[in-house]
Amino acid sequence: MTSKRYVGNIITDNPTEPTEPYETSAASGVWSIAEANAYRGADKWPTQGNLPPVEYLVVAGGSGGGGGYYGGGGGAGGMLTGTFSPTGSAITVTVGGGGAGGHHYSNSSPYQGGDGTNSSLSGGASVEPTGGGGGGGGVIPSSSLRNGRNGGSGGGTAFGSSLTAGTGISGQGNDGGQSLSGSAAGGGGAGQVGGNSTTSVGGNGGNGLQSSINGTATYYAGGGGGS
Repeated sequence: MTSKRYVGNIITDNPTEPTEPYETSAASGVWSIAEANAYRGADKWPTQGNLPPVEYLVVAGGSGGGGGYYGGGGGAGGMLTGTFSPTGSAITVTVGGGGAGGHHYSNSSPYQGGDGTNSSLSGGASVEPTGGGGGGGGVIPSSSLRNGRNGGSGGGTAFGSSLTAGTGISGQGNDGGQSLSGSAAGGGGAGQVGGNSTTSVGGNGGNGLQSSINGTATYYAGGGGGS
């Protein structure tokens, strides 16, 4: 009987040898009992202290759209990607919450969309993308409340002239769009600035960014459209 076996104790007489360097490998392939004992004894078996790098994708909570007629689209939560080497036995992840939608001008405030909250990852890396900025409120007397809010990606403005779109954070997202006429602008996304509005059509939300971290190409952190 061979001493070589797959993980799960599946016996094989034609094993695939583990890949080097063993100190930083994920112990892929097939290890014999003798090899495992030898590398453990030499402190070269992958352990908590020499685990392979971990890939991450962390997205903060998206924001709410502005309330009332012609409310601006909410900005996407900030998105961060990369790799890190774990330093402890636990990796802590906090998932940010989404922001609330704004109220109609005839109701109680807030009229602007609520900001999303930050997400975070720790345990070998300090990663904390910022929540998205809320969209500007719709038909309300105060022009300042029709501006988009700042965040990981910025919120789009409500309809109107001389308004200010929310600002996104470089490396996490993009700015919100600007209202150019009678409709509201879109919120920024991780891959694109929020769309500007036209006379009759609200601005599109900014595109997110594509990642295959889960094995399938998927877009993350897109902004919301304006009304």
